[in-house]
Amino acid sequence: MASESDLSNINFSTLIGAHELRLILTARNTQLQSIEKARAETLNANHENDVLKQEMEQQLKNEQPNMVVMQERMIKQETEKLRVKYEAEKEQLHKDLLNRVEKVLKLEM
Repeated sequence: MASESDLSNINFSTLIGAHELRLILTARNTQLQSIEKARAETLNANHENDVLKQEMEQQLKNEQPNMVVMQERMIKQETEKLRVKYEAEKEQLHKDLLNRVEKVLKLEM
């Protein structure tokens, strides 16, 4: 294989000899092969990046909390707290009313 330094040593006269032409073609083929290899590596890296990007987007989508579900859950919790508080106050008022009715009945007797 010829390197670029070999190419710079070639005497480019009007007639190129077979040896010099072989050196030029060998260097050109080597460069084309390295370009093709770099192109293939770049395509492979781009494909891997696309796959990783899709996987990350899917993970984010799966891990991202569903705001509607969270909001519904919070509303249910608050509603349950208010219902329990209402029931407790209702029961307390009922007891107070019964106590007052009993007192009134005792006084009347």
